[in-house]
Amino acid sequence: MKLRFITPATTAHVRQSTARTITVARKAGSLSFSAALVRELGLSTTGPGATLTEDADAPGSWYALFGSTEPAHDSRPLRGKSAEKDRKETQGLNFINTPLARAVLDSHQVPADTNRLVLQVLPEPVEFEGMVLWPLRVGAQPSAVPAKAATPAKVPATPAPTLPAKPEAPALSPVAAGPSRPVASIADASDARLEQRHEHLLESSKPLTGKEVAELSALRSELQKRGVLELASEPY
Repeated sequence: MKLRFITPATTAHVRQSTARTITVARKAGSLSFSAALVRELGLSTTGPGATLTEDADAPGSWYALFGSTEPAHDSRPLRGKSAEKDRKETQGLNFINTPLARAVLDSHQVPADTNRLVLQVLPEPVEFEGMVLWPLRVGAQPSAVPAKAATPAKVPATPAPTLPAKPEAPALSPVAAGPSRPVASIADASDARLEQRHEHLLESSKPLTGKEVAELSALRSELQKRGVLELASEPY
């Protein structure tokens, strides 16, 4: 894997909800983090900032990185519509990075006349070279919002195209979630995270508990459904 950070040298407006999302806006050059994501990850305007990075070995596979102070990562400070002490829990945060925003949209083949793209932040992070990265993927619902026409007269908005769901990004290695910890959401976790936990349970030297046996069965079913694990019986 080879990470590609979008910076000036190498080259939001979001409706808040309960979803963990990042909205990328072409015209504003902004990346907006939903209130739910800000709340769950403890993000604030006083932290080191955030950025996104792409896996150069798998174009279109993006990851969110928070708190990095490495200059090469070009993290940008998060900001809100009001001061941190006055910010409400229903308000998200954002930063401006026009080259990065356009790179994300172009990698997902979002049409030039479409202004925004909403990305879901998966619940299980992965670790690579000491960095904790949060995988992103295009939501199942249409997430591209047409850009407003630049003419004074009101014109009908171009219907937003339905973007195909991108396949699961190739897992980074090693996985940081830890093999000894149960998978929080099997359906949303990466292949690498499922395989890691599956192998840990199979190779455990201790007898499995009832919950672990049930989890192992669910992991095997999901891996078989994804084609990662062959459809064959395995010992517990």
